[in-house]
Amino acid sequence: MRAISSLLIIVAQLAIIECVWHSDDLMADGWGGEDNRMALERIHSFKSPSSSNHIEIRPLREYIGMHEQENNIGRLLFTGDVFHPLPTYDLNFDIRMQYIQKEMHRCAPVEPPKLVHSQERIRIAVADFMSRSFYLKPENSRPSAAACKELGRHFRPESIWMAVYKQRLGIDLKKAEEWLQITMGLPANRKLDHRVRKLADCFLGYIFFVDMILTIFPPSIDQMERGRSQSFHTAVDCFGKLTQEVLQDDEEFKSHYVKKKVAMTWTYLSDWMSNDINYKNLPGVIKKSEVQDAYKAYFNFIFAHSISSLTEKIPGSMMTVS
Repeated sequence: MRAISSLLIIVAQLAIIECVWHSDDLMADGWGGEDNRMALERIHSFKSPSSSNHIEIRPLREYIGMHEQENNIGRLLFTGDVFHPLPTYDLNFDIRMQYIQKEMHRCAPVEPPKLVHSQERIRIAVADFMSRSFYLKPENSRPSAAACKELGRHFRPESIWMAVYKQRLGIDLKKAEEWLQITMGLPANRKLDHRVRKLADCFLGYIFFVDMILTIFPPSIDQMERGRSQSFHTAVDCFGKLTQEVLQDDEEFKSHYVKKKVAMTWTYLSDWMSNDINYKNLPGVIKKSEVQDAYKAYFNFIFAHSISSLTEKIPGSMMTVS
């Protein structure tokens, strides 16, 4: 009863939003094929592993051996050819893609045209995007539903994106799994805990979203390279700190763990953007430490409709993690 009451409270809180396009809230599917009933039984039965143990461990960024500076391996590029429809989900794809194509050509004249917004332009772009033949849709047709499915497809232990981010940023996902296991008060050499598996998959998808946001919505068009490495460092630091914080309280950890994959990812993204010097003071993007729903919908749409093509474009030489 207590778990059910907690879930009802979360649902009620998430229902009070300002935008008619909902970001994801509670999970409609398991992360990695686990159904709701089994997941909820697990949640009801466990406590936060480290809630009674004060674990001393190096910060996540230091533990995984992250590079000081990003290199150019496997950089994202959002050109028109990477976007493809997902008819089951977004019924307005063609109309919205016409708008995105116009935005690409509005950017600095480069070939091929790519999607990059200045901080001054993105508010207009997001507002216009949201108005494109918008109408209420069933939940499974929202950008968050498509993003949720695509996160599950592309960010798993065998994901090629592990190799991309290890080579470009020095992010070692195996070391991140080890850090999460130890942070939860579990032996590092023990079989990976199901909670660690979910958080590790979330971490990989989260890093992609950070990369996508930095690419499309850079801290500064003129100084985008200078700010990227700093923002990646902040993102990893925020993930580690927020994870440690939620582990200190059983109820908070249960509420965190039960979220859908895209909702959990945006919890971390909101925390990062609220703390990143390049984003935290931007008007209209963040309110009360939460990224506004219009921005979530915009980036969920871009992610869901481009991730398959971006994955296919990764060179075969990067298929293994060194």
